Amino acid sequence: MRSGDTWKMKQWNKYLELIKFLKQKGLKVKIFKHKDNILDFVSDVNNCKVIVSGDTLAMHLGLGLKKKVVAIFGPTSSSEIFSYGRMKKIVSPISCQCCYKRRCNKRPNCMDMIDIGLVFNAILEILKN
Repeated sequence: MRSGDTWKMKQWNKYLELIKFLKQKGLKVKIFKHKDNILDFVSDVNNCKVIVSGDTLAMHLGLGLKKKVVAIFGPTSSSEIFSYGRMKKIVSPISCQCCYKRRCNKRPNCMDMIDIGLVFNAILEILKN
């Protein structure tokens, strides 16, 4: 639900709505909290069946821990990340996607354009595999 201060543009503002849909489907949801110790964060990621995040540390850890991952891409390149057959990539449909900008004045911006239904369906699909 957050990203580091360097990449504010990686934040997707629809996580709370997504959580509501997932809970309605009877799925358990864990929101990662800030950890002072990286090993505690790794443990949190490792205890999940599916990781849903932007192009962030959680996504990279999830892939490294051989978890299923749904990753949301806006300002960064989805093609630079190998999926290992375990990741569904949701890529912003906006023409300036993958601009690598850390801040943006466009409204709606690339992350705003990502449809919650696409993310929700990707989670359901990856759970089936």
